[in-house]
Amino acid sequence: MWIFPRARVRTLVTLFIVVRLPANVLIGFWFCYQVFLSIFEASAGGVAYWAHAGGFIFGLLMALLIPRRARDVGSTRIGY
Repeated sequence: MWIFPRARVRTLVTLFIVVRLPANVLIGFWFCYQVFLSIFEASAGGVAYWAHAGGFIFGLLMALLIPRRARDVGSTRIGY
């Protein structure tokens, strides 16, 4: 989210419909989905869902610690 804030992701919505969504929208939906499932998962307590959400937050915090110049080195655009 911080390194590539304007990234767009091709997303399969149904079997034959592919749309390009902003990565922030897709990641935000995924994060909320993980938290929702962790709260309402009755069988295993939702530990795996909390682990995914925690890993996401940890990744965002680590992205803040990487210096801007080091991030720009690997930011070449891939031709998708």
